[in-house]
Amino acid sequence: MLHSFVAIGGVSLLLCCTPVEGRGERMPSEHCPPLPERGPADVVSLYVEHALYVPGVVCARVINGFSSSIVGAGGYLRLEQWEDGKFRDLDEILFGGAPMIIAADRPSMPAGAVIENRLPAYGQPAPPGRYRVCFRYISSGHTEIQQVCSTALTLP
Repeated sequence: MLHSFVAIGGVSLLLCCTPVEGRGERMPSEHCPPLPERGPADVVSLYVEHALYVPGVVCARVINGFSSSIVGAGGYLRLEQWEDGKFRDLDEILFGGAPMIIAADRPSMPAGAVIENRLPAYGQPAPPGRYRVCFRYISSGHTEIQQVCSTALTLP
């Protein structure tokens, strides 16, 4: 199993559609392997693994390790496919438009909150290829969008 963890410029990633406060014991999403419950302080942590028994799907978890809230930016959680020498949002490639998760779905993540989800978001496995997962957010007191991405992974 491929395990990716990214901590860049105070950022790490976790994947889920609904933030969950606290750091108590959690039940993993269906077909998702256990992912870390906690991340380092003062960063947003991103953890990504292949889904169990579901080819073409990944599980992601984002943990807000900051002492203040963050807000997911437009298209905040993305599965990106390597195409034409760069990573591009899979939704844009498949549907020719904006990402499936739009700005109206932006989660507010209090300190210690967790988001987890399976990708691709539309429920069908991704085509074979090279991918990464990215999380875009705005931290408290800032206006610029920050991003953290996993290392590249291959989906069968």
